Amino acid sequence: MASLQDNVKQAMRTRIRSRWPLSELVMVAMVVLIGWAAWKAWEVVRQVDDHRRIDRRQQLQEMSRQRAELSRLLELYAVRDDYFSFEKNAQPSVQEMRAALRRFVQGNDNKDWRTFEWSRRALQSWLDRTEQRARNRDLNELKGWMQKRSVTGTNAGDIASLDVPQHLQRFRQAYTEYVASATFVEQTINTTPTRQPGTTLPRRVETTAPRDSDLVRRREIVDERMEIAEAQSLRLLDIVEQAHREGTAAQWFIELQAVTQPFAIPDGGETLQAFQSRFMPVLYTLSAGLVGLCIVSGVSMYRRFVVAPLHLKLVERETIMEQQKKFAHFEKLAAVLAHEIKQPLSAINVWVWTLQKTLAEGTAEHKGATVIRNELNRVDQIVKDFLKLTQPVDPRLVSMRSEPLLREIVELLRPKLDRNGIKLRTGDTSDAWFQGDPQQLKQVLLNLVQNGAESIGENGQITLRSRRDTLLLRGERTDVVVIEVEDNGAGIPLDVQERLFDPFFSTKENGTGLGLAIAARIIDRHEGALVFETEQGRGTTFGIVLPIDKK
Repeated sequence: MASLQDNVKQAMRTRIRSRWPLSELVMVAMVVLIGWAAWKAWEVVRQVDDHRRIDRRQQLQEMSRQRAELSRLLELYAVRDDYFSFEKNAQPSVQEMRAALRRFVQGNDNKDWRTFEWSRRALQSWLDRTEQRARNRDLNELKGWMQKRSVTGTNAGDIASLDVPQHLQRFRQAYTEYVASATFVEQTINTTPTRQPGTTLPRRVETTAPRDSDLVRRREIVDERMEIAEAQSLRLLDIVEQAHREGTAAQWFIELQAVTQPFAIPDGGETLQAFQSRFMPVLYTLSAGLVGLCIVSGVSMYRRFVVAPLHLKLVERETIMEQQKKFAHFEKLAAVLAHEIKQPLSAINVWVWTLQKTLAEGTAEHKGATVIRNELNRVDQIVKDFLKLTQPVDPRLVSMRSEPLLREIVELLRPKLDRNGIKLRTGDTSDAWFQGDPQQLKQVLLNLVQNGAESIGENGQITLRSRRDTLLLRGERTDVVVIEVEDNGAGIPLDVQERLFDPFFSTKENGTGLGLAIAARIIDRHEGALVFETEQGRGTTFGIVLPIDKK
């Protein structure tokens, strides 16, 4: 991969050197032109400023007054937005909470209650933010300013009250009462009485059905509280409507100010008109320079973001084809070398075994022979794994489901893991069919489970499960089965994640570094993907993503 990137970068540098920098020269010329026009415009502005006849002090006073007026107007805009936020943020949440609570009471579905809770949290967040803004705002000066700028003959009821904190306080009180009623309804529905008075069982505990009279009484209680909750929700919506009216009044006041008392704009006198004829040529020059700069920039961006990526892809494709040819030759060479290494290893191993038989057990020579045999076996295993990596066997695909495969893995590894206090269990499984080689997938799962057990060490849990999903696989949205292996070990460090699937990279003392590389190669030949998610101190989840068998 590093060679591919180096070749691509070299090709791009060659392309840049061979291209005449016409666009860059034009852009420099445009910048020079715009700079000259800006300098001339600065001279004109300076001359206009020198010839002004307006009293500077009066102008500053007028600007200060206008800034104060503008500040009050902006505060009024903020108050208006707070009022309108009742309708924009609070009303949809209240309506969604009402609908979700009704559906929950009718169908007793926890999804509806989770919808209620989500809407409640959203409403709570909006309420906290709005109250914080209201506490930080001083409305007394704003009210006095509105009284001064109110139009003669305007009714007092037509002016906004600006009592946002009071509306928020009433809304919070009604909201708290409504949530309490809804929570009481949820607890009444989800709590099943037992034979012992005064105690309750956990939610969703299966027990004997209560008596009909208990069910009737519980339904009556739920209906009564739902009536109270409906009345409380209507009170919330009524507060929202009142806030909307207050916001409308504030908006009407703002629009009325723009008509009756517009801000005065200081007049610079006739001097600006006298210099208009000198300023217009500079303006035309600036406009022409900007148009030219935009055209050149567009061409440059097209070359950079359209032409250059296409050229880059072409270079990458040619380089990848060349690398694939080299890798094919490398595979053949690796197979020959592995075969040649394996033969003398086998002979050495046999001779060491024969020699070990002639040595007395417990002697230093016997122990040395044992160490030599163990190291020979490890080298032999590395050669076998290397052959699997360079010459993977084509999978024998059959239609299969994940549940029998996961059950077999659990039965095979559970006794070994139990000795270390590691619980191996299966979670939810999908009944979707997919194409796979059972033996190769078994090899991958065994490797992932063993890696998880080594990450845990002792006293942990590994969970095998599968699910159906729609994910991006090989550049397309595909219906897939995801077989997951989750452990609660130490997680994978960030520096290790980047090299996790590199051959011969291992963090284990005696590891070959080929297990995950072979697993990824097997899944790739299944037209799938091997992915993982990890978190330091909480564990790792590996996922085998395989396309669903559409046949």
